[in-house]
Amino acid sequence: MGKKLKKAKEAESGTNRVGLELRYQKNSRTRITLSVWFDGELRHKDVLNLSASRARADFAEKVAALLRVEKSAVEERLLEVAAALEVDSSKADVEDERPKLTNVHADGRGLPIEEIAEELRTLNGGWPKRIGDRLFARRSNGCPLDLKNATCLFAWVDSQARVIWDKGADRITQERFFEYLKTNAEEYVAVETFPHWPPMPGVYYLHPELPKVNGSFLDELLRFFRPATPEDKHLLKSLWATPAWGGKPGARPAFLITGPDDDQGGMGRGVGKSALTEMVGQLYGGFVDFSTHGDIDKIKTRLLSADALPRRVARLDNVKSLKLSWDDLENLITSPVISGHHMYHGEGQRPNTLMWLITLNGASLSKDMAQRVVNIKLARPKYSEDWGRKVREFIETHRWAILRDIQAFLQSDAKKGYVATTRWAEWEAEVLAKVSTPNNCRKAILLRQEEVDADSSERDLVAGQFRDELQARGHKADFERVFIPSCDAAEWLSTATRNRYETNKATVHLKTLGIDELIPKRSDGRPGWEWRGSEAPVDGKRMKLRPRTDGQGGSWANKYAQF
Repeated sequence: MGKKLKKAKEAESGTNRVGLELRYQKNSRTRITLSVWFDGELRHKDVLNLSASRARADFAEKVAALLRVEKSAVEERLLEVAAALEVDSSKADVEDERPKLTNVHADGRGLPIEEIAEELRTLNGGWPKRIGDRLFARRSNGCPLDLKNATCLFAWVDSQARVIWDKGADRITQERFFEYLKTNAEEYVAVETFPHWPPMPGVYYLHPELPKVNGSFLDELLRFFRPATPEDKHLLKSLWATPAWGGKPGARPAFLITGPDDDQGGMGRGVGKSALTEMVGQLYGGFVDFSTHGDIDKIKTRLLSADALPRRVARLDNVKSLKLSWDDLENLITSPVISGHHMYHGEGQRPNTLMWLITLNGASLSKDMAQRVVNIKLARPKYSEDWGRKVREFIETHRWAILRDIQAFLQSDAKKGYVATTRWAEWEAEVLAKVSTPNNCRKAILLRQEEVDADSSERDLVAGQFRDELQARGHKADFERVFIPSCDAAEWLSTATRNRYETNKATVHLKTLGIDELIPKRSDGRPGWEWRGSEAPVDGKRMKLRPRTDGQGGSWANKYAQF
């Protein structure tokens, strides 16, 4: 129970001191809760530091205006309370000079939740803000602060204001106030600690102001690396700029980093592929590392974590698969939104502004993956033991100057006459078209996509095998329609790929290859394939498969023994 301090003096002429009573409860060495009673009614309640003269003066002025009594009467009673508590009023408490956030009105009534929220916005310049139902604020260093619960919220408010939060039937609790802000604070789709050009709609950017530079820092950074061709030099520039490009989500190609074509058996090992990806991530605040063995749901959960949300670079390093074909990754690259389980929040989402970096020796990709990548080749560099340290120090020292150069690059004019033709048309028009020779770069991109497209290579290989088998049987492959039983098709596929396919599995695999001349058909109830030559009439007679005329053939096992 709080102590009472009451002076029942008769009113002196010219004053209104009758019935004024202060009741107090000590909270700490200097801070107390004061209740103002007048004529037996509670009229005001506040928390203040008696050692702070300004706080006493503000309190006295507020109570005097509320009760229409002289300010000196209130100040006298405050001094009596201070004396009773043996408080040294000469020691000022600068902490008390901060603004106040409270859930209680000056007359003791609970404040509406909307008024408290408006007062908080006024105190903090519109903070906190939210992404969905997740609140975030700005740290003193400019980085975002995740406000996970009411405790985090009020700890953040405590660093900027005096929090006076009372309990009672008509008082808003801290938990209710937190839930209110989760649905009513200013909403954004994402918060970014690095800039985009152009800025993305609905994104809140938290980063330092960029310096004014002369445009040499990005070029100096690029000189640390050794591209294999002039086109690779320009593609490297587009690689460094892509994470800062503000194009729509899901519109960024993945970048495949490989070695040179004439590596004399090195297969691209040791040319700095992993180092390049690490340093791109370093420029943009880090990267998220994955492997092709990861579970897609776990990958999405990681990408939605607090640590990964600011990241713009995701990496698959040193992929070992002879043929990279991962439907989930293909979808992650092109999907505009990444959605999945967000730890401790439930379902979560983020705009897909990620740029994927893949390093691979002897690249071999599925068709869908090949069409999603821009292949950059690095030449073998001269060995230097302090190269990595120099590059990292350069990035740390000149990060914002490099980004200013990237801004100038992205805001420069596109080369006249350039027409985007790949599936990444928007990226081509707003990033690739800014390099010196975009047409040459596009040709290199398309040519390299074909080179690493294992599906196309296999398709051509299998189609050639079928053509040879037909011609060995006296068929004119370009002009005839020929029915090929499934068992024969399976043997031909196995011979072409040197990989044993059972008949049912061969049927499935042939469908995925998309060979134009092969059409699934049945003849006399038997499953098989119709080979329709490019010059064969659609309504022409379908022929049965003839035996080989060269005396060769036999089972697939006998053929494979010759390999």
